[in-house]
Amino acid sequence: MELTVRHPEHEGLHSQAMVALYRSGRQASALDVYRRLRIRLIEGLGVEPSPRVPRLHQAMLVVDPRLDVVAGSRHSSTFDLYPA
Repeated sequence: MELTVRHPEHEGLHSQAMVALYRSGRQASALDVYRRLRIRLIEGLGVEPSPRVPRLHQAMLVVDPRLDVVAGSRHSSTFDLYPA
């Protein structure tokens, strides 16, 4: 979470934090990370998050099974499940 504080507008770091929180059973905290990022981007830069961040947020809201941890090696990022 320290990196999201140091880089308050970095969507990739915030997305990774969201997934980590979500997978550790902290869905509300993960959703709050999105809420704070969105407010920061809108108020600070006048832009919405890129399309895949809201898709990740929506997946968390509906408890998308693709967000679950799968045993074995993974060569892609969860963030890549919700492309732009």
